Order: sequence, then structure tokens, then C-alpha cells
Amino acid sequence: MASRSLASAPAPSPVPSETAEMKEFLALPSKDLEVIGMVGQDGLSIVNLPIGDQMLKPGDTVVLRLSGFEPDTAAGWTYDVPKGMPAILDAGFVVESYIPGQGEPSRAKGKDLFVSATVTRPGRLTLPSFQARDPSGKAQIRTNPWSIDVGTVFKSQEEAQKAELAPPRPPVGLPLPTFILASGLVVFGLVALVLSRFLLKVYRKYRDRPKMVLPDVPLPEDTVALKKLEQLRAEGLAKAGKHKAHYFRTSEIMKEYLSSRYEFDARESTSQEILRALEAQNRVPEEKMAELERLFERLDVIKFTDQIPGPTDPDRIIQDAVQWVTTTKRPTTIITPGGIQPAKPLAVMIALAAGLTWTAPAKASQPTVGAYLENEKGLDAFKKGKPEEAIRHFGAAQAHDPRDPSLQFNQGSVQMEAGDTEAAISALKGATEEAKRGRSFGMEGWASYNLGSAYAKKQQNAEAIAAWTKAIQAARRSGDQRLELDARKNIEILSKKQQNQSQDQKNQENKDKKDQNQDQQQQQQAKNNQNGDPKDQKKDEKDPKGDQGKDQQAKNYQDPSKGRQKEFKSQKLNKEDAERVMAELSSREKELQGKLNKQKGGMQANEKDW
Repeated sequence: MASRSLASAPAPSPVPSETAEMKEFLALPSKDLEVIGMVGQDGLSIVNLPIGDQMLKPGDTVVLRLSGFEPDTAAGWTYDVPKGMPAILDAGFVVESYIPGQGEPSRAKGKDLFVSATVTRPGRLTLPSFQARDPSGKAQIRTNPWSIDVGTVFKSQEEAQKAELAPPRPPVGLPLPTFILASGLVVFGLVALVLSRFLLKVYRKYRDRPKMVLPDVPLPEDTVALKKLEQLRAEGLAKAGKHKAHYFRTSEIMKEYLSSRYEFDARESTSQEILRALEAQNRVPEEKMAELERLFERLDVIKFTDQIPGPTDPDRIIQDAVQWVTTTKRPTTIITPGGIQPAKPLAVMIALAAGLTWTAPAKASQPTVGAYLENEKGLDAFKKGKPEEAIRHFGAAQAHDPRDPSLQFNQGSVQMEAGDTEAAISALKGATEEAKRGRSFGMEGWASYNLGSAYAKKQQNAEAIAAWTKAIQAARRSGDQRLELDARKNIEILSKKQQNQSQDQKNQENKDKKDQNQDQQQQQQAKNNQNGDPKDQKKDEKDPKGDQGKDQQAKNYQDPSKGRQKEFKSQKLNKEDAERVMAELSSREKELQGKLNKQKGGMQANEKDW
């Protein structure tokens, strides 16, 4: 499947070219988006009913066809949104072009245009219009908006608000090389030889004693359930069109298993009653409860409605039931003459000697001894909090086996931990491609998941969501339901953060625009004040004598004392003469002040008489 990313539209800015671009966009012929199916673990799955009836979750991907448009070729087309339109990522989608692979049911005529749309957050989402460009780059058509309802992966709104991004997956170990495995088998053979001789002696000593007859022990409930599920798969009810019978039988097998495993009557209970009973016991982990709830929801949809499942859904429902039973069975026990006892460490030692060690969730080939030893050193350094040393050892391990996806995954994961995000992205991309080429779905899922975490650190949200979406698809194939749930939660959390950031940015742009308008108004007001108020100018025109007359009177008026000071300043006086002149001036000033006071008093008296 080839794909091209559809970048989200940047925030609109007031430039003339945008108006022209928008006019060209609106002039294009519009086409509806038609739902073709969903992208599942086995590729495209046809959906007969509207997708909205199935309540998708963040991380699910639907395939849409641009209906009524058949170009000469489906290859080389690109898609974008013009400036001024809502951003694709802000609307809750990551959109890529989609070309159906060989053998995929596509309802295509060979020249149809398809896009895949991954939903990223819950609620009523609307995919905004975008335009399709032919291989020459010319826009040919535009799509009409398309809406869909999406559910949440969290159990409550409070849980969703408190949730944080799940951490990346840690580096992984490698399987034992053939040389070390052979050495272990030799040692094991010697131990087995000595032990067999000892047991032979014990047997000869006690062979004449009466034989102990052990009572019949019923088969474990997980063995019974797995056997019935395999028989149901072999019957082929779904292929014969008996979908309800297939889903009813699967539901009954699961209820029988739950009744025996958790010791309560689940056979006559509804799905919700079973879930409440298990929650009351508090014996099932939270993630397994979520998986069981989704499993019963999918069973009930087919059992109690007229919906028809996709061609791969019946096999998928059995596979998920098998996975749930396998991961919730009772702890391993050993039957001995003394009764049923827990498994002894000897079983673990035998498994280690046979090379069954904890390894990556991958279908890995045999590594070289050098790669294995260097990888072990890198794991030890990582556990001790020495990322730089771990990077050196993982690099040395890659020198022995450059194409091992586990080694590339380890290197990229530690580089991300050390802060070298660019190098981490490059290494994790290589791990994803090598794992996909080798059909190592477990490692492909882990590498895609950590790749999404690396993109998230760089705030490349669209790329992060696309990587986590691929991790979900790989996790479905490998049966890693915990990885699938973590990837879905991360997509929902990151999408909401993206939505909040976009809203904050929009609010800030509106605030900046408002502040800019206020600044312009203040500048204009200041300019008007500099040039003078037009009202004052009109007043001056009506009263030409106004301020000019006052200014002229102020100019003509002179303080008598200042005039005398200037007159005396031009003469050369000694100290005694100067003191005499100043005393005379002071006396005259007092007389003048007395006259002014008398005049003022007379005016006030007249006013009172009047």
C-alpha cells in the first residue's frame, strides 16, 4: 500500500493570494466521499452498513472513495487543503492516500481514487473539504465534508482527563545463539544422563510395590474452551452464511469458560451482568476487563441485530476469544502422587536450557554470538541508567548483524531516551521496515509504537498518530492487545492536546489582532492631536481674536518692577546706593499693592449693593 501524508492547513493570514486560491477551490466540481471499508489486521475489510453504527474508536482507519470520479490513472494523485479551510488534524483526522493491495476487496474499477482517514478523538467529527491534484499538480476536484461518530477508549471522562501518554517500549533481548544453545543442550544431556541412572536405580528398588492408581482429573477449563473454539472454526458456519449461529456459539463457549474459571453462573447471564460479577470479584486485570467488554460488544452486535460481519470478522472473533482464554487461564500446575502442586523451578531451568528465553515480541532469526553478547551488555547498561554506554554496545551489536530489526529497535529506543530524537526516528523507521519485510508483526508493532513516541517528542503530531495507527494494525496481527490499547489511548490524548493548542493559538491570534487594532486607533488619535482638533480649528475661525488677542495682551503687559530692574541694572551703583534704591522700590510696591486692594474692595461692595 503506497501512501502520502496530507498535511494540515496552516492558519489563514490576510493576504490577497488566499482569496484567489479560495475562489479557485470553490470553482472545482465537488464529489462525495463514499465509505468502502475499514483497515483491519488483514488489510481492507468491506463494511456493508454505515461506519457510524459501529462506533469507531480513536486509531481506527476507514477507506473512502471519491465517488463519481474515474481518472485515467489512480497513481500519482496528491491531496491538500487550501488556505482558509479548517485543518485536517485539528478536525480529528489523519488523511493519507490509499491504493488497495493485491487481493484486497476494494469495490474498485481500477481507476478509482481512495483515501484512508484515521479518526483521532471521540465525538462527532467532520472531515473538511480537500482538493485532489492529478500527477501534474493541477487541482481537479474537491470533496464535500464528511461526518462520523467516534467513541472513546477510556472508561470515564475523569480517567481521560488524568491520562498521560503511555511510555515507549524498552529495549529487548535476543534469542540464544545456536552455539550457546548447543552448549546448553550438552550440559543438559549430561545432567539428564546422571539423573536417568539415579531414577533407574529408584525404579528397580520400588518396581515390586503395588502401583498407585491416580483418580481421573478433569481437563482444565481453558483446554476445554480452546478445543471447542477450534472445533467451531473448523465447522465453517460463517462461510455458510450462518453468522448468528457462529457468534452465538462463540458467546456460549466464553460463558462456559468464565463460569468454570471464576466460579459463578455466567451461562444464563447477560454481558453486562457478567462484567459486573467479574468487577465485584476483582480478580481480572483492568486491561483484560476492557478486552472482554469489547469482545462481548462485538458478539452482541451480530447476535441481536441484522448486521452482517466482514469476511474476516468471524475468524477474528475466534482469534480474540482464544487470546483472552489463553492469557487468563490458571497458573501452570504439576500432578504428582502427593497431589496438585505449583510448577517447580526445574521446568524453568529446562526451558532456559532449550533456549526458550524472554525475547523480543518478534519472529527473530538466530543472532550471532557477537551480536548476542553486545546486546546483553547494552541491556545491562540501559538498566543501570547509562544510555551513552548502551548506545555504544547496541551499535557494536548492529555491526555483527545490521539488518536485525530488534537491534535497530534497541538502538533507536535508547537514542530517544538520550535525547537524540532525529537518530532515533531513523533507527526506528529501519526497524519497522525490516520487521515488516520479515513478517515479524510483534516487532513491527513495537517499532511503530516507539516511532510514534519519538515524533510526539518533536511535536510532529500528524506523523506520531500515523505511526501509532500502524502499531495498532501490527498489534492486531500479533495479538498484542496491550500495545493496541496503549496506542489508541496515546492517539486520543495527543489529538486532544493538538486541539487545545490550536484553540489557544487561534485565541492568541485574535488577541494580537485586537491589540493591533487598538494600537492603530491610538496612533491615529495621537496623530489627530498633533495636527489639532478640527473643533478647535473651527472655534479659531469663528473667534480670530481668541487666543491671539490674549497672547498679544500678555506680550504687551510688562511688570513695572521688572522694567525698573532692567533700568537699574544698566547703572553702576555702590552697595549703599543699591540698598537705598531697593528700599524705595519696596516702598512703592507696597503703595501700589494698597491701591489695588482698595480698588478690589470697592468692586466687591458694588456687587453687594447691586
